[in-house]
Amino acid sequence: MDTSMRQFDHENINKFIGLCIDGPNYLSIWKLNNRGTLKDVIQSKLTTIDAFFKFCLMRDLLHGIHAIHRSPFLGYHGRLTSSCCMVNERWQVRVGDYGLAMMGFFEEKSKMDLLWTAPELLRSNENGSKAGDIYSFAIICSEIATGQTAWNDLDDENTLHLIRDCWAENPDDRPTTDAIKQLMLVYSRKQNLMDHVFALMESYAANLRREVEEKTKEAIEEKKRADLLLYKILPPQVADKLKMGQSVEPESYDEVTIFFSDVVQFTSLSEKCTPLQVVTLLNDLYTMFDNIIDEHDVYKVETIGDGYLCASGVPRRNGHEHGREIAHMALSILSNLKNFRIPHLPTERVNVRIGVHSGPCVAGVVGLAMPRYCLFGDAVNTASRMESNGKRS
Repeated sequence: MDTSMRQFDHENINKFIGLCIDGPNYLSIWKLNNRGTLKDVIQSKLTTIDAFFKFCLMRDLLHGIHAIHRSPFLGYHGRLTSSCCMVNERWQVRVGDYGLAMMGFFEEKSKMDLLWTAPELLRSNENGSKAGDIYSFAIICSEIATGQTAWNDLDDENTLHLIRDCWAENPDDRPTTDAIKQLMLVYSRKQNLMDHVFALMESYAANLRREVEEKTKEAIEEKKRADLLLYKILPPQVADKLKMGQSVEPESYDEVTIFFSDVVQFTSLSEKCTPLQVVTLLNDLYTMFDNIIDEHDVYKVETIGDGYLCASGVPRRNGHEHGREIAHMALSILSNLKNFRIPHLPTERVNVRIGVHSGPCVAGVVGLAMPRYCLFGDAVNTASRMESNGKRS
């Protein structure tokens, strides 16, 4: 029996290697199949099985059972479940664990294995029968047919009727493997499983390419938005260096013009507002300032509370134009302030003090967790003192 099983060769039969009977437990050795058991394939969420794929799995399973039934030394399987059917790299089903029941190497069936056992075998002590294998075949086919999501369920009525015939209560009503082969020959399509798999893979690859292209476009758009936001926080040339992981060395500028401003009597004004109203006030005011800056060659450095700091000639050098750019910007701010109103305090007017000074400075990035582009030098300090000692507009 052992020799006959080793010589048993069929494309839908898993190759039997041998038995190990030396230890306390008998071990059977079978050829390894890369895709695991048929049960693994059915339950895998990574494998999409369409109707034709399911039909091919059923057909391969039938051919394996048919080979066992026609074998002179086997006659039937007796322990057929989806766990003893293997799937190779070409998605071929190969029936395994055959012959062991007859050799007496199986213990009593587990409760799980009884789910595939025909009713008449449950009521008797028989190891198996051809009709019992047909019943088990029907159960496995039902697993294949219903093991995937509803949108891709098997809707072939012919196949469903065949499954019902195979699990008939009366074993005499179940068709033989020859009859099932003839029916499947009628149902089958003129297409090879591997051709179908390759077509599916091409379809998946095309869909994947489209998804990758769409995600790439989305990523590019997100990068543009992120860069735009980053360039509002740091100078573009500085931001680009930081993105590439490069250090930003401090840089000296021979001539720049610094602009400082703050809101006159801001503390008194804040006492008349709720915290949310203070935020709204400063946001409206500095939005107006920002829009004016965009019209000039001026870089906004930072805002601290009601203080506003910007400069021209840094980080982009503009020759001797920095003084004129800051002056024009300051005059435009004063002009627009005349029409600025506080929504919740319509009678109040916002006044600002402005300090401007030209001279050399040093600029650099300070900090790692929240890097800031800062200016240092006497020109910055002088502009700050001019603002604090100046008259309100």
